[in-house]
Amino acid sequence: MHTAITKLDPPSIALLRHRLTRHPKQLHFTYPRTPQEAAVLVLLCTVNNKPHVVFEERTAILSSHAGEVCFPGGKADPHETLEETALRETEEELGISRNRIRVVGAVDPVPSKDYRLRVHPFVGVLSEWAVEVNSAEVHRAFVMPLEHFYRSKRVMRFRDSDMVVPVYASDKAGLEIWGLTAFILSQVVRRISSPVKGETSGPKL
Repeated sequence: MHTAITKLDPPSIALLRHRLTRHPKQLHFTYPRTPQEAAVLVLLCTVNNKPHVVFEERTAILSSHAGEVCFPGGKADPHETLEETALRETEEELGISRNRIRVVGAVDPVPSKDYRLRVHPFVGVLSEWAVEVNSAEVHRAFVMPLEHFYRSKRVMRFRDSDMVVPVYASDKAGLEIWGLTAFILSQVVRRISSPVKGETSGPKL
């Protein structure tokens, strides 16, 4: 049973971190060759006193995934951790400095469509909703209530696996959240909505 996060106060953030950290890894993908590492950041922020998820709509001129919804992220640079990759890419794409973000956990890595990338999703809490998008890559940034993603009208097969992934409506008619972005989001939602052993009493998610 899903119960939505109602706020992002310190006790709720601590419980978020606990659930993301304590859930066992469950996804295992076989890569035909050694993949390049990449990372994305699933950002939560408070808008109108409710938790929201931050998304990007990519520009229409990009050579791949043009006009699609995604999370900020990209390939890892040498000598940086994957968490640093996610934070750097977020700053480059959305103008959000890392000192405004508290990383609270991560979910299992997943492959890009051609399996050349292994994408590591991190989850962070943003202190204030304010962005300055890099127009060369990002058409716009937008937020949607977290509770919106506890339901989906349809699903689709993920890659060539037996798993299915939700397809979510976005804030704009005709623009959907699907594929890798929806898969990562569904993993985050599943974990933060599921109690784990050792939880202390406090605000319920």
